[in-house]
Amino acid sequence: MQNKTRSCIQPLMNTLQNMRQQRPILKNISFPMYKYTRQELLGLCDGYANLFLCAGIESIIICLNDEMVRFARDHFGYICTPQNIKHFMEYYNCIMNIANNEKCQIFINGVAEPGKDLKKCRGIRQYYDCMKPEIIDKCGNEALKEFEISVIEYGCDLGGLNDFLRY
Repeated sequence: MQNKTRSCIQPLMNTLQNMRQQRPILKNISFPMYKYTRQELLGLCDGYANLFLCAGIESIIICLNDEMVRFARDHFGYICTPQNIKHFMEYYNCIMNIANNEKCQIFINGVAEPGKDLKKCRGIRQYYDCMKPEIIDKCGNEALKEFEISVIEYGCDLGGLNDFLRY
């Protein structure tokens, strides 16, 4: 079952790899959610949906501890679900423009690859703290909430905010 799931996830991983080759900035970012163009993100969401069509939900659930499945789930499990994508995209462009701020970006220098889970959250709290004032100012409180949820669903702790947002 793991082999089938891995073969189904491979097209998504190939797409990510191609994006990293075409846009080197993606190679050195540990939290790339707001570094993709809108079209790239929608394409990645299609790839994530195709994973479920190919492997089936049962196979994916059984393989949740597989590093590639976990990577895909952490990156796209929240933002690409039909219930969330519309809401996520509502604030995406505004947050993405702020995310290009180099003074904040230094906090998320790193890699986002399967098997690198332990390093993906390094600097994320500092990144959040750096981004927060500008998100509130330019995008609003609802956008900040969406940003917070995307960080938490990515698998990173924002120290106390996690409990607040879940209720």
